[in-house]
Amino acid sequence: MFLGGFWAESERILAEKREAYLSFLSVLPPLNDTYQDTSEQEFCETMRPATEQLPKLIFYADKLVMMAWGMLQKRYFEAHFELSSSSQALAPSY
Repeated sequence: MFLGGFWAESERILAEKREAYLSFLSVLPPLNDTYQDTSEQEFCETMRPATEQLPKLIFYADKLVMMAWGMLQKRYFEAHFELSSSSQALAPSY
């Protein structure tokens, strides 16, 4: 009986973790948004839903997931500053 309860709880936690990851990934702006001629403030607004999901992500995520998010966020901002609507499609910074 104890093993069954432990298994059910583990499955519940894994389901919540998957839901947190999927929810976070679903609110990230499309990478094509880095090609738009928007101000830094406007671009930060597109990132707001993802940053609002961070507390839940931090609760469930492994250290490597959080490191990956930090690198991805940095790349989003680098691409935003380097690209514009006149940049070539699939530029290296994209």
